[in-house]
Parts: sequence; C-alpha cells; structure tokens
Amino acid sequence: MSKLYRIGELSRESAVNLETIRYYERIGLLHKPARNASGYRSYQAGDVRRLSFIRRGRELGFSIDELRTLLELADHPH
Repeated sequence: MSKLYRIGELSRESAVNLETIRYYERIGLLHKPARNASGYRSYQAGDVRRLSFIRRGRELGFSIDELRTLLELADHPH
C-alpha cells in the first residue's frame, strides 16, 4: 500500500504552500483528494509529483492555463 499524505506533509514534500494547494484544488489543477473518516484530505505520491511539476512550471514562467494544458496532455496522452 502506498503512503498517504495529509495536506501539511504534502506541502512539505512538494514545497508548495497550503493555501496554494487548496487553490489548485479549487481551480482543478490538482484533483480533489479523498478524505479519511475524520475529514482530513488524503493525498498520494502522485499528488506530490503533480504539485512538484506545477511548482517547477510556475518557476519557469508557465501560466496556469499553460500548465492546465500540459497536465491534461499528461492525464490523457491519446
């Protein structure tokens, strides 16, 4: 079974601010996570990679819309 991350752990692993993570969820760059019985968000390793990709893309100057397009291509390569 793969490791599950809470939002604070995801933030540390990806070097992305908590509020930025929530923002990316709201605008659809990051998929809405499952929630555990206590209501906490549960993220997976793929979410760490996705957020790291988004962060690096922003550092390189890509816009949100450009990143959205790149992520859609990665999600649906056909």
